[in-house]
Amino acid sequence: VAEERRGGRSRLVGFVEMFTQEYLSASLPPGSPAVLAGRLKPYVASLAVRQAARGRGLGAELVRACEAAAAGKGQRIVQIQVESTNEVALRLYARLGYRVVAMDTRARKLVGDVFFGESVLFTKLTLEKTLGGDAT
Repeated sequence: VAEERRGGRSRLVGFVEMFTQEYLSASLPPGSPAVLAGRLKPYVASLAVRQAARGRGLGAELVRACEAAAAGKGQRIVQIQVESTNEVALRLYARLGYRVVAMDTRARKLVGDVFFGESVLFTKLTLEKTLGGDAT
């Protein structure tokens, strides 16, 4: 999380959520081949910075913290999924060294109310960064 202090109070201004390889492995169905767990890559699932706090490098700082956590667990690659129309996020990730490795033009998301919203198609990009050198 990213917080700022004002008048002796802390206020949340950003957060990031990363799913680790361990978390993803634990989510596999029982009896899944061990090789499958080894292919899972940590990925940034959510990143948000309050509008008023943007432009200060907080998003980059939060992503770098995820990269450091992944590297500390021996991971060499981090992935991020983002909507193809999210230009601000795409610029940030490009500056941080991420590259597009996959595109899903049939991804779906819920728009509106959880009960009465609608499922709409969008294009989802998977971005990837190799930490500390080339992946093998």
